[in-house]
Amino acid sequence: VERETGDRGYVHATSSLRRHSLERLVHSPSLSVRQEKRFYASNFPKYFNMKREKPGTDAKDGKQENGTRQPGEPKILWRHGLRMAWHLQVKKDDTNCYRQIDASQFPLRGKKYLVDKKKFPSKKSAFDLVCCKCFLTKEKMTHPTKEINSLRSFLLEHSDREFFVVNWLVPGHYTVVNLYMRTLPRGEDKPFDKLYEKFVQGDEKFRNERFKFIPQLLDAPYTVRLAVNSMLGGMRPVLIAKKLTCFHTTGKNFIEISIDTGSSRIVSAAASMMVRSFSSMTANIAFLIEGRDESELPERMLSAYTSTKVNVEQIAIKYDPSRVSSDMTMLRIHKKEEAKKAKLEMLKADKTSSTPVLSEENIVLSRAQTHDQLGQL
Repeated sequence: VERETGDRGYVHATSSLRRHSLERLVHSPSLSVRQEKRFYASNFPKYFNMKREKPGTDAKDGKQENGTRQPGEPKILWRHGLRMAWHLQVKKDDTNCYRQIDASQFPLRGKKYLVDKKKFPSKKSAFDLVCCKCFLTKEKMTHPTKEINSLRSFLLEHSDREFFVVNWLVPGHYTVVNLYMRTLPRGEDKPFDKLYEKFVQGDEKFRNERFKFIPQLLDAPYTVRLAVNSMLGGMRPVLIAKKLTCFHTTGKNFIEISIDTGSSRIVSAAASMMVRSFSSMTANIAFLIEGRDESELPERMLSAYTSTKVNVEQIAIKYDPSRVSSDMTMLRIHKKEEAKKAKLEMLKADKTSSTPVLSEENIVLSRAQTHDQLGQL
């Protein structure tokens, strides 16, 4: 089967690929041609043979495109099923998309901030955005790194990397997961390394006192701007844990922070209104750790990205927690299986060592002997 895409090349599939998977490729309404080609060619290399494109200029947005991977797209990608409704922005007029942004547009505390109170543009973010996903759950999901199998497997698979996970618990049982991967080499920024190590090793109280959130509404209805002003106090850095309840989890190669927007009545009402207006909003979202000592300055942005006109109902992935077991449950099941195997092996060893194997003749002889003994008695 061959899908023609004009001068952009084509994707070829052999007959061994299932028909319904191919129909997903042809009829998927949420993916552009370029995204479909990139996704299927990377996941089904045996079945797909992708014709590489020469670097050229797209006629619509005039941007240079190199090969099949867009500039700024991470080489590592967390996938949950085939659906990619919330995707990396490719064109200017894309919707339901996100993109990494330059952190230098955010002024942060400088080296001598405690003396002169001056702020300077941030250096490049320490973490790059891997992807964003939205899950529709039956119950509140406070720790996706434990409850979502695909995310847990992804973190285990890339154990040599360092990740930062931020989750937004939105009214209506929506869980928005932002996954970031560290790209700043250790030792390049010693003040940041020191502060980040304190943040990871510290307790929840320390993290709540230092974790900052910076919102910037680039395009939003007037009512949403009023809601953000009343909810967070305007477009300025805010210690989010003072406004909302935060849940923390740490692992071998990640730290996770879940922000519950339903923990405050005022914020919950405002968040519910914002969910309905996401499809007409474009916003910058950034996080950092507040530096309060000269050894922790200058500050560096943890991560920053732009979310563009996201329709929550279109991007939400229905998620059933009853199908997913936690780490502890899986560990118990694994231990039970190991115990059963050990018991069976012990029983087999006891039978082979202590009890002789009886044939039919031996059984008949033993019965006759017992009969004679009973007759004598």
